[in-house]
Amino acid sequence: MSLMANQLSERSDSILQRTCEILNGTAKPQKVPSLEYIGPDILLNGSVFLTVRGWGTLAGAFGLSVDAANKVQDEFGAWVIQKLKGL
Repeated sequence: MSLMANQLSERSDSILQRTCEILNGTAKPQKVPSLEYIGPDILLNGSVFLTVRGWGTLAGAFGLSVDAANKVQDEFGAWVIQKLKGL
């Protein structure tokens, strides 16, 4: 699974650096952001922030069923949100 960043703001580099630090466990969120997962997108304050990628590889190269690939992708998206919220 991977994440694709979407157009964020003029501070994209610092936002992505901070996001990576939180996901890697080297930093904690300072406040709980408003995030939701509407597969395959992770929305921040209602705007697409990150996109979860990998469904095609799971279903194609790894031969998972459509349902299994969806489940893996959705679980990864939920994990990302939990980490970014500090849960």
